[in-house]
Amino acid sequence: MLSGTLIPVPYDTLRSLAGSRAHDLAPVDGIRGMFVRADNRFQVVYATPDGKAAVAARMWGATGQDITKDQIRGIPGAVPEISISGASSDANEQSEFQGLSGGLIGIPSAPEVIMFIDPQCIYSMKAMHILQPAIDAGKVRLKIVPLSLLDYEDNGASTVNARAMLSLPANEMAQAWVNGRLNPGLAAPEPDSGEKLARNTRIARQIGLTGTPTFVWMHRNGGTGRLDGVPTDVATFLTSVSQ
Repeated sequence: MLSGTLIPVPYDTLRSLAGSRAHDLAPVDGIRGMFVRADNRFQVVYATPDGKAAVAARMWGATGQDITKDQIRGIPGAVPEISISGASSDANEQSEFQGLSGGLIGIPSAPEVIMFIDPQCIYSMKAMHILQPAIDAGKVRLKIVPLSLLDYEDNGASTVNARAMLSLPANEMAQAWVNGRLNPGLAAPEPDSGEKLARNTRIARQIGLTGTPTFVWMHRNGGTGRLDGVPTDVATFLTSVSQ
């Protein structure tokens, strides 16, 4: 499944204009694509079946697998070099994480994991439902950090809902999102919600986040663990989180 924005320009025309800034991706089910970089920003673009247009998008498998991430993994700098098994992390990075604004869900004694979400992202919600039993069992505590990555396809609803989340008390934020009770149209967002969202976005960019959900946690040895996408093996995920 492709999730993105239609570009009414022939794919081959876009490929020619991109020139050396583009890296051709291996086709998946006959769908051509390219990774286009401009300074420190990038976009993945796919061809429509007839090639008469393109889609700026991410490609997802039926089970929530981030196919786009798999395609760009071999491109230097496209995917952060942090894995679920953990990697070294310095005090500055951990200090940055403390500046994130989000809502907590789970008992205080459980291992804490930062979960970057877009309120409009169906895969963020899917991951939340998958992990809810572990949260209820006291095996993990999530800090739900809202971002607004999908404005380009939902006409700005991501920012509206992210600011609505960030306008709530921390102990209400996650449940309001999970239970569909954000109701951003009922009240104006708090004045500082835009600043909080901007700070969340800056920190997400610093760690190379490319999509949601993304999970980050600290190991006891000071290393950083990370998982991009919906957890497919919850037991392995929980084991790494507790180390």
